[in-house]
Amino acid sequence: MFPSAACGRAFIALLCGGVSLAQAPSEFEVTSIKLWRENYSRGLAAHGGVLQATTTLRGLMTWAFDTQGENITGLPAWGVSEEYEVRAKAARPEKLAALKLLGQAMLADRFGLRLHRETKIVPGYVLLRDPKRSLNLPEAEEGTPQDGIGSVQIGQHEITTRGLSMPGFTRYLAYSVLHAPVEDRTFLAGIYSFKLQFDDPAEGNLAVDSGFGSVFSAVESVGLQLKRGRVVVVSLRVDEVRRPELDGNAP
Repeated sequence: MFPSAACGRAFIALLCGGVSLAQAPSEFEVTSIKLWRENYSRGLAAHGGVLQATTTLRGLMTWAFDTQGENITGLPAWGVSEEYEVRAKAARPEKLAALKLLGQAMLADRFGLRLHRETKIVPGYVLLRDPKRSLNLPEAEEGTPQDGIGSVQIGQHEITTRGLSMPGFTRYLAYSVLHAPVEDRTFLAGIYSFKLQFDDPAEGNLAVDSGFGSVFSAVESVGLQLKRGRVVVVSLRVDEVRRPELDGNAP
């Protein structure tokens, strides 16, 4: 079932009823979409009020909905093969969460995207408080943004986080370290800055064994634990989508 007219063209069916229209931004002020025919400079960057991307429709969706490609179903073949150069600018600087809402609005407007949620239980990992250890997670320093998005700096055999929430940490573990679903069950609401050292491959780089151990022992050092388990994964099922009308030069 598609959203009613009251939801407006700027919001995908997934958002209706879950986002206050009075509080959320409506759409990018300037948007340009071109078909990408080069063989370099692919990627996506979003900061302040600007989105710059060279990727597929699926790539745009993974960013806008904060998910992984395998959690998106129902896309036509061109949605995972055709690459677009997207340049979009908001009327004012926005936090990342607001930019993602703008990205969802753009997908609804320019790609005619309509979708719904599907929930399933799959094998994965669960992040928990370790009942045998004291919590050793330093609170983020004063002046750190409190939105929990934070940052993860990757070094050799270590990561350094700043202003990261536990949901943000589980997303990093899922996407960049374990490459499997991770569910946050720590019930920790704080914003933290901490360092972990481990030998596991991260960001696609095969680490050389340096004696630090696995990511499982690393999270134990801060009073957490990772366990295998059945976790809830919310996937996105595409109901309707179309190729966008293409623009000329990007803004």
